[in-house]
Amino acid sequence: MEENLFQFSKIDHLENFMFDQSLEEFRSTVVQDGGISERTIREIIQNSMDAKNDQINEPVIVNLSISKVAKKDLPGIDELFSRIKELKPGNSYSKETVDHMKLQEYLKEVLVLTASDSNTKGLSGVDTIDGGTYAIYAYNKGVHGKVENTQLEDTRGGSHGVGKIANNAASDIHLMYFANTDEKGNKNIGGSIQLFDHHYKGANYRGTGYYAKMDHQSRFVPYINEESIDIFKKPDRGLKIIIPYLREDINNEEDIIKSVCNNFFIALLEKRLVVYLEMNNKLIIINNETLEDLIAKYYEQDVAQMKKEFLPLYYRTYTTVEPEILELTNSNNQKEPFSFKLYFFDEDENIPTGRVAIVRSMGMKIEDRKIPNNVRQPFNAVLIGGPKEDRYLKTLENQSHTALSADAIRNIDESKKAKKFLRNLDNSIKKIIEERIKEKYQTDGLVDTSDLITDFQWEFNDIVQKKKGKVQLADGKNLSIDNKIEERKGKNANGSGKPDKNEGKPRKPRRPRKTQPKKERESEIVEYLIPSDVVDRIYIGEKEMVEFNFNELEEGRKWNKINLAIKLITGDGEEIDNGIKMNEFYYNVKELLTNTDNLTISENKIENIPVTNGKLRLLLNTRKNFNAKLKYIYKVELIS
Repeated sequence: MEENLFQFSKIDHLENFMFDQSLEEFRSTVVQDGGISERTIREIIQNSMDAKNDQINEPVIVNLSISKVAKKDLPGIDELFSRIKELKPGNSYSKETVDHMKLQEYLKEVLVLTASDSNTKGLSGVDTIDGGTYAIYAYNKGVHGKVENTQLEDTRGGSHGVGKIANNAASDIHLMYFANTDEKGNKNIGGSIQLFDHHYKGANYRGTGYYAKMDHQSRFVPYINEESIDIFKKPDRGLKIIIPYLREDINNEEDIIKSVCNNFFIALLEKRLVVYLEMNNKLIIINNETLEDLIAKYYEQDVAQMKKEFLPLYYRTYTTVEPEILELTNSNNQKEPFSFKLYFFDEDENIPTGRVAIVRSMGMKIEDRKIPNNVRQPFNAVLIGGPKEDRYLKTLENQSHTALSADAIRNIDESKKAKKFLRNLDNSIKKIIEERIKEKYQTDGLVDTSDLITDFQWEFNDIVQKKKGKVQLADGKNLSIDNKIEERKGKNANGSGKPDKNEGKPRKPRRPRKTQPKKERESEIVEYLIPSDVVDRIYIGEKEMVEFNFNELEEGRKWNKINLAIKLITGDGEEIDNGIKMNEFYYNVKELLTNTDNLTISENKIENIPVTNGKLRLLLNTRKNFNAKLKYIYKVELIS
């Protein structure tokens, strides 16, 4: 019908020849946020959960559906393509986008995503002068509608206004519609398209068009929803989003399912959310009862391989661990600390990457937080606050609600507080990690100090033997030993059922990395970085024992005397030469195979250590400030 046209504001001059900046920002962040599918689905469900009807004690229901619709059934579509043809892009990126938009005109049927929520309030104020939340959602950019309930407002996700543009960004022509049914039963339909300044039928227009009428005072007036097409119908209270010309990279069943599970696993487990996904001629239910099966189907199940997706670990942590209370502050003058529930799991040493899921109390994950210098520690955690904590976390969130940072806070004092809060958060969890390590790897006090060396060596040998090719480090990690490969039932040492090509052949010695000699030295000293698989190391009580088997190294069996230094390994795997002062960590070093006492230990190295038949075994007393969780590699200076 002729009246169902999009409204564009007239302007005197054309100034902007690029798409809305929010679209550019959205696209620039989707890769780091998990992709366009993850970001789009996350924004849709977040908005639905924010609109929860607190008068109904039922979970929010979101019905997602991907289907096709005839182009002719899209209101105002012919006018939109007429305007697209008039766009004059100002750069190559905009030109590429416009060219792609023009190609969509020739499609007879288009892909469409609908997202309809229930047990929600819907948009309100359609029949009022100010328009209420309906006007904010339909016509205003960068405005976040607030609710009267302060506690509910604190738990809600939106605050930046970028989420509104997500629906447009999911369309190949930046088009979206929505159908709304409010508390009074009013049924309305609206929508928007994001273009840029253009000339059309003798006049200049801004780039944003709204699917609405205009009254005599130039105010937008919503259309009454009289559409007969199913995708536009919204019989019950709530909001329905319709995205035609859906981008093909969103049309992926697995990506959509994982987007829901990744971001809302707590809401699902707590029965606050149920999602129905209808696509590819089947219906998939995502709720507290199906979540575990979906995790088993769509996620990596080998813990050692869980390096990028952490949901299986979060699920296990949240469902098996009792929480502890973690209190944090952002200043010395804060009267009442922020109180969080921390679910901390570290009982699986195969966990390759430590992460903390920061979750808003309504059940949406904000980020997979890395703890500095502990990203390789074998732990997993979930951190959840309440309304007060949510209110503060919202001030730290980036525009896409996927990370915590103080970067966007302009007030200097508040920025300092935010940085302190994040430091306290990281340091508190770091402290828990350190305490757990000490609990797991220190002795229970039963070591007889009168015969400590004998007991210590016996325990050292026993642990190495039990590990069958793996040595337990102080930080809980395992290092594999090449010459002690664990035999597997029905398999050769190479892990397969086939004959080992190298069986019966002597293994070639390892070649250690040789470092460059320092130019300022008068005489050249050859330095080697020792591979971890020739080192056995254990920390018990206040002593550490380290055994080296240089016979595994090329030329290593010829070594008679060495100096030993250490290179620190950061949590990100970076090697630091002077990261540890050895005499601040160790004292009274003894070589056990030759019974050599009181080896000289300087700031940077242990000197003149005798080597016997390619081997040495050191017993080191540790000082109080010794950090058992540090990871490092050994550097050998060859003396003879």
